[in-house]
Amino acid sequence: MCTMKKAALSTVLIVFFFTGAAFLTAESDLSAFQGNGVKQMTNIADNELMALVKTFSEDLGENGQEAWRKLGSYPRSDLIHTLLRVRKMRNTAPSIQSSIAFVLCNMDYEYQKNVQIIVSGLPTGLKDQNYADQSAVLLGRLIDRGDTNLLRILFNAVPWSDASLATALGDVFSRQLRDRAEMFLTQLKAVERFPRGK
Repeated sequence: MCTMKKAALSTVLIVFFFTGAAFLTAESDLSAFQGNGVKQMTNIADNELMALVKTFSEDLGENGQEAWRKLGSYPRSDLIHTLLRVRKMRNTAPSIQSSIAFVLCNMDYEYQKNVQIIVSGLPTGLKDQNYADQSAVLLGRLIDRGDTNLLRILFNAVPWSDASLATALGDVFSRQLRDRAEMFLTQLKAVERFPRGK
């Protein structure tokens, strides 16, 4: 009941600040990438690697953590090189590019550049929102990891959210309000109010 009240308060606060707007995840263990990488990247096909990336970026449970451990079993430099190569391929979907960026963020590799790739999936107007909800979930997990400045970016996406994105944002906001209420309210107060469509 308490959780429901906090979730409701989160919704009220967001609607108040934005006119017209509609799991705590286990942190990645960087030590997985600091050991001796005994495997070689030549032993894994791109589709197998992407399956691990997809599982880690989408699964908040044990399967996701197991995928992270498997990714960590490869030499860090080789893994980064392969992920960047796959991301540059012409046929790599934007949603997969975001998942790759999320893995690289968790590896603390070119963090700001990779965060911006994820942020680019959020709406800034009437542009395509095909994977905006995925972007919100990934940014929410990076907030859980400690990058609380990303909250403001999610707040700014509220006026442009469709039903799917609104659900994802609601999950992130209610979790942060529950776990870090003071920080959440401070970040919310700093966001400029503006009407939808402006």
